[in-house]
Parts: sequence; structure tokens; C-alpha cells
Amino acid sequence: MAIGSPLRGDDGAAGLAVEALEVLAKDSPARSRLGVFNGETAPENFTGEIRRFAPSHLIIIDAAELAEPGLIELIEPAAIASNSPASTHRMPMNVLTDYLRVSIGCQVLIIGIGAASRTFGHAPCQAVKDAAQTVADAIAQSVL
Repeated sequence: MAIGSPLRGDDGAAGLAVEALEVLAKDSPARSRLGVFNGETAPENFTGEIRRFAPSHLIIIDAAELAEPGLIELIEPAAIASNSPASTHRMPMNVLTDYLRVSIGCQVLIIGIGAASRTFGHAPCQAVKDAAQTVADAIAQSVL
């Protein structure tokens, strides 16, 4: 599931990753094993669809405050504090991940892509675009 605003520069990193993943999965015989959800700024709206898909694992991709733009890190859901600063999401990430983990019974992984700018109307930087493709390639290689 992608989280982030495509209208805010590097915050659209996750959307780029799931778009690339959909292209990679298009003709795969294993496509039915992969549910792709673009939650943008309201990922809570997709919880019903995700529950119906009933995944064993849910990978959440989101732009993150990392050391440099385009850096990719696995972020433990438990490491996201309930008092995290405000973000572009309506629901705090820890609340969403706890809800999905408990209600679906799946393992939740968060992949963060380092963001430089979340300025409205700007395009993502090249490092973030490259990282989004790298994440899509890695997921496709693992699932498809």
C-alpha cells in the first residue's frame, strides 16, 4: 500500500513505487498473489479492501525523514511513536498499522523512502524516483 500525496514532491514516492509495481505485475501469472493499494493521503479508506484481500503480509511504502533523498529503509511499525509529528496523513501511522495487524492478522512492514521536499506542486526528485523503482523491483522479485 502506498501512502503519500502525489501533489507534494517527494511525498509521492510511494505512489510511484506502486505504479511501477503494477506495470511489473501486469502480465505475471502470479499477479493474483499481489494486492496493490494506493492509499495516498487517506490510507484508512482502503482497510476494507485490504481485509477482503486477506494478505499474510502488508507492505506499506511511504516517504520518510531519512538521512538523504532516495535512501530506502525498513522501518519497524513499533518504532513509530504515537506522538510523531503531524504528517500528510489523516490517521497516524501507528494507529493504522496496529489496526491492520490486529484486524487482518497479517505481518506489517513499512518501507520508507527518504524525501527531500514535500512542497506542493513540485515533482519528486530523481533520487526518489529511482528509489521508488528499486522498491517496486524488489517487491516484484519477491512476490511475482
